[in-house]
Amino acid sequence: MNVFARLCLVLGGLFAVDAVVFWSLQHEHVGTSLIAMTAVGFAYLGVYAGMALRKARRQEQAPASPEPHVVPTVWPAVFALSAVGVTLGVLVAPWLLVIGGILFAAAGAGWTADTRRQWKHGDEEGPAPSHARPAEDG
Repeated sequence: MNVFARLCLVLGGLFAVDAVVFWSLQHEHVGTSLIAMTAVGFAYLGVYAGMALRKARRQEQAPASPEPHVVPTVWPAVFALSAVGVTLGVLVAPWLLVIGGILFAAAGAGWTADTRRQWKHGDEEGPAPSHARPAEDG
């Protein structure tokens, strides 16, 4: 695992401990939730960076194969709306935090399902048609 991934995981763990300590001493929910979201963000970056590094190392060792194209989707916009909902929920009204969290979970599930469906469809296509293959000399 590279240094960036480890650093992010360590920071995520430290921020998680900080959130627990802050909550136990201050009993203030807004600060606690912000510190906890920072912990989750750093942990996510660490896990993602580690997974990306492992995937890159595997691809260097594996023979090259064409990857299917992932088409545009609406889920990044839903993620943006959920971020607005979470931010307004932290700053204005707690019920908006719930709506933002639900939108975030729905966007994550939808985007994951959409991407898996596209990758699965790409695997089922099989070899390229004969007219798409380069001509063989001989």
